[in-house]
Amino acid sequence: MEISAAEQTVIFFQAILLGVIYGLFYEGFRLWRLLFKSKAVAVFLQDIIFFVLCAIDAYSFMLAKSSGQVRGYILLGITLGFVAYYSTIAGPVFLALKWIARVVERVKKALANRIIRPIGVLFRKIFKKAAQTAKKNQKKWKEKQKNSKKHLQPRNCVEYNQSVSPKKKGRPKRR
Repeated sequence: MEISAAEQTVIFFQAILLGVIYGLFYEGFRLWRLLFKSKAVAVFLQDIIFFVLCAIDAYSFMLAKSSGQVRGYILLGITLGFVAYYSTIAGPVFLALKWIARVVERVKKALANRIIRPIGVLFRKIFKKAAQTAKKNQKKWKEKQKNSKKHLQPRNCVEYNQSVSPKKKGRPKRR
């Protein structure tokens, strides 16, 4: 399939835009790292996931625009778009993401102080009371067991329904 020079130019600019979109998508991963303090292994796995998703999307883009043919100008456009994003507006966007992360942290702390901590205090009181009640009941049961007059008989001495009644002729009685 032949692609005219005008179409190639349009596809090139679309590829640049796609690179910028990948840069914005990467900011999502950076926000995740700010919020959840990722370790080196987690960062490595996130980068792998990012590149795999971008590769799948870039292939879909090439499939739609150039019948699946890998064209150098498309790869160049995506790379230029990502680099242009990263070297121009990524800094201010990252500062905004840091601000968002601080706001989220403050909200988490406020929720912890106003909701989660009182619930924890309530549960501690409930469980403390339950433990005290269980301890009292345990002492009572031990006392009752000591003071019990009827202890269980040894197993070989227990007789249940061992008396045999004489057989009667006729119909058996219903119980």
